[in-house]
Amino acid sequence: MKIQNSGYLCIISLMACMDSKGTTTIDLDDTEQQENIEDSAEEETLEPTQDPEPTQEPEPGSNPNSTDNDGDGYSEDNGDCDDTDPNSSPNGTDEDVDGIDQNCDGVDGIDADGDGVASTESGGDDCDDSNDNISPELTESCDYLDNDCDGVLNNDRDCLVYAHSPSTLYEVDPFQRTLSEITSVPSLYDFDTDLSGTLYGISPPSTVYIFDESTLSWNTVASVNHNGGTLNSFCIHSSNQIYATVGNQVYTIDTNQGSATLLGNLGGNFHSSGDCVVDKIDGIYMTSTGSPGDNFVRINPETGEGTLVGNTGISGIYGLTSAWGYMFGFTGNGSLVEIDKTTGSAQVLHTFPNIVFYGAASSAMR
Repeated sequence: MKIQNSGYLCIISLMACMDSKGTTTIDLDDTEQQENIEDSAEEETLEPTQDPEPTQEPEPGSNPNSTDNDGDGYSEDNGDCDDTDPNSSPNGTDEDVDGIDQNCDGVDGIDADGDGVASTESGGDDCDDSNDNISPELTESCDYLDNDCDGVLNNDRDCLVYAHSPSTLYEVDPFQRTLSEITSVPSLYDFDTDLSGTLYGISPPSTVYIFDESTLSWNTVASVNHNGGTLNSFCIHSSNQIYATVGNQVYTIDTNQGSATLLGNLGGNFHSSGDCVVDKIDGIYMTSTGSPGDNFVRINPETGEGTLVGNTGISGIYGLTSAWGYMFGFTGNGSLVEIDKTTGSAQVLHTFPNIVFYGAASSAMR
């Protein structure tokens, strides 16, 4: 299209030019030229295209984990376990098992005891979320707890101690409060186990026996000579040293020589009421007659001197055994008791009818 500017008014949209007299002149070379002009006009009216904002890269040497990407007030460095989700942060609450750890404690749901398993109340499997010794991921221990949350106490564990009456040997589960008869005993006053779990006992006047578990028989080891009266308590130290008490005296026994040697006097008006015991850190304890119940006394293994721990509040505790971190006592009226080693106080766990307990000992399982 040829357009002369001089003396013409050109209207592009009409594709024509008019002179001052109103005469319209259109001179088109070809259709292609017209389309090119139209395209050019449209391009002139379009808004200019802007480039997108450039992505802000971390400054060289900066730590990307220190940035709070989700705006919840915590970065990865501050403990945010999911910095793409503002609903997950160390300050969040996680009340249900929903696939999201909202409080970043490593557990989906409520884990009040910190054992790594959510409570059953929040949809998890921890049957007691107040005790980190109870969880479905744990194995059973000999205690009062259902450690593995299977609804059965101490399953697959033999949590047994020995106890005896004047005539009968028993196995007792102090946690289940059960008792089973094993065999007879030769009128024992007391017994204990060595580190291998072998039972030794003493009967009046002062005969020491060993128990053969394969034949359920008692065999004489030695007759002990001494002048202090009838020994009524018997306990074995981890060094295999045997201790025995009678009245206010403490003896050591040598079964090879068949002799008992006076170690010392208990003092403190203490008087042996029927048993001594060695705990797992080689502390030696005994019960002494007292009021309102028997006294719980610690014995010095070097001198035999006694120190009062406290009064049990229970009389006639004739048997003692230390097992799985607990101190158990057995009374002349058939009661199983637990004694607090730090205070000496005791509580009755169970009473077995028609049984008179004389002694007690831990088993090889303890």
